[in-house]
Amino acid sequence: MNALDVGNESSCWNSDGQSDGATVHSFILNFHRRIKLSSISLQFQGGFVPEECKLLTSQSGDDEDSNSRTQWNEIDDADIELENTNKLQVFDLVDVVSQRYLECNALKLEFLGSTDFYGRVILYKLIAEGENQSN
Repeated sequence: MNALDVGNESSCWNSDGQSDGATVHSFILNFHRRIKLSSISLQFQGGFVPEECKLLTSQSGDDEDSNSRTQWNEIDDADIELENTNKLQVFDLVDVVSQRYLECNALKLEFLGSTDFYGRVILYKLIAEGENQSN
């Protein structure tokens, strides 16, 4: 909720701290309609940036309670190389090979590791851009 509070620049989403280095923190964005992603923009707090970010999409329905039954497809050729900075980082998805996964109803970001000693991730802004797709 707080990561999408566009009018409030001081709000953020943060994960629980886990210093084991193996913890995966997930953030799911449900569009409630079919879209075709073209880019994703992320703004973290410097020092609390994930070491790795995976993008996964789902073409299934938009039932928020069905996460355990949702089939996620990784966009493994999306070039998401995060920098440990406060700046907004924009990642273009137009040229990825796995175009079939860009048409989706939901987007899942998996954050692995962190630049923070305690494993925390702090996300200030998440922007997913794309076009509506007809049903």
